[in-house]
Amino acid sequence: MSDFFSKHSLALKLAALVAITPLAIDTYLPAIPTIADNLQTDISTINLTVSIYLLGFALGQIIGGPLSDRLGRKPVAIIGLLIFLVSSLAISQVNDATWFLILRFFQALGGGHASVVAGAMVRDRFKGQESAKVFSTIGMIMMIAPLAAPAIGSGFLVFLDWNAIFLFLAGYAALLLWMLSFSLEETRDSSSTSPHQHSLLKHYWHSYAAVFRAKASLPHLISQACVSGILFTLITNASFIYIDYFEVTATAFPLFFAAVTGCSVIAGRVNLHLLRKHERLLILRKASLLQLFATASLGLYVVAAEPQLWVTVVFFALIVTTMGFSYSNNMSLYLDHHGQAGGSANAIFGCSTFTAGALLGGLSSFLHDGTLLPVGLLMLIGSLCNFVVLSRVKNTVAQSTPA
Repeated sequence: MSDFFSKHSLALKLAALVAITPLAIDTYLPAIPTIADNLQTDISTINLTVSIYLLGFALGQIIGGPLSDRLGRKPVAIIGLLIFLVSSLAISQVNDATWFLILRFFQALGGGHASVVAGAMVRDRFKGQESAKVFSTIGMIMMIAPLAAPAIGSGFLVFLDWNAIFLFLAGYAALLLWMLSFSLEETRDSSSTSPHQHSLLKHYWHSYAAVFRAKASLPHLISQACVSGILFTLITNASFIYIDYFEVTATAFPLFFAAVTGCSVIAGRVNLHLLRKHERLLILRKASLLQLFATASLGLYVVAAEPQLWVTVVFFALIVTTMGFSYSNNMSLYLDHHGQAGGSANAIFGCSTFTAGALLGGLSSFLHDGTLLPVGLLMLIGSLCNFVVLSRVKNTVAQSTPA
């Protein structure tokens, strides 16, 4: 019983840490038109801050991952949260679009540096199917953030201004700093590593070389990158799809956004149940097949007909549902192949998936033609790649190997 509460307490705290990214991205989505107007620029420029955030977040993970293997998980997370907090405060005072873009990058750098430790802390404590269950729990709790974030942003727009959104993010980072300092224990086993054996530069080289030597983990890295690309194609274009194309009001936007995103929470709960009887790879393959069917159907629909709001929302909901089975199982199977270098491995995982999201999201902005065709096409390509990659993975249980 104590192990049960310990596991769920850790999952809750780590979910709160990882949720900093969906909060930083989704809270300001309803405010994008207002921000563009106030900063005297166009919406497409502010839309790019989603991709900029993802790239900065990926770089923050690349920097923070090996450092967490060397220095410990908590110090690295605290440094990242301090960067995030200061950047958020600075953004709230900005009055120029260029500075908005620059500061969003630094905000993302801090967010990635902080949240990279979450997967490593799970890997420090749990293995195999158990780690998948913890990641699934984290995923379910974490998805509360994108469910609530647009509503929070809309609320600030009604009663205050868009600047208040970034003050809220700064306050959230301060709350996480308090939690990390007083209620989260260090999980890295310092006795099993030699943190000062190499210079810092050599430490990065050896850490990442060890990650890429574990080639059996790479299909799960690629699979999640494909899924991330699909997700952020949807997120990057959410304001356009709902507010511009379907003419949904800014007040109603969070409801449609939450209806779709909430499907991933339901899928996470189902995934926990399935993990009791089925292997992680089998669940992933079934989900990827359903995802391919859903994106192909959406693609045909936007080509053959004039898209209607509720039909499109159903397709989006089905696609996002399949994503609820991807993160936890891919992350668990991937980390099974990595030993004490959990921070470095998690950094590569996060960097790859968020970079893919930034690239596909940015590509969808570049291909923007006022229709849903670019969105549907890119989501189909991502799901097809995901299905092909997972279908080629050997059906064997990964064994942990020291990195």
